[in-house]
Amino acid sequence: MPPHGKIVKKLAALPCRGKIAFSTEIAARMGAQAALTRGRAACQHPLYVYRCRECSRWHMTSQPPRAGEPTSAPVTANSLGMESSAP
Repeated sequence: MPPHGKIVKKLAALPCRGKIAFSTEIAARMGAQAALTRGRAACQHPLYVYRCRECSRWHMTSQPPRAGEPTSAPVTANSLGMESSAP
C-alpha cells in the first residue's frame, strides 16, 4: 500500500469523518454563520465550534460545550461570537 493510502485509511477511521472540517476557528465560525443564515435561522438555535481531538481541525455543533471543555461563544445568524465586549 502506498504511503498516502495509510493516511487516507487513518482519516476514514476517524469518528469525525463525514463532518464538515475547517482549518481555522474563524473559518468554522463563518461556516456556522452561513449555515444559520441559509436555512437554519428559523430554528433560532446558535451553533458552537470546537477543535476536534481526533483530527485537530474545527467542526460545528448545535450542542453547547460540556462542563470541563473549553468554552466558545455561540455563533448566531447575526454574530460570529467573537465580538469584543469592551466599550
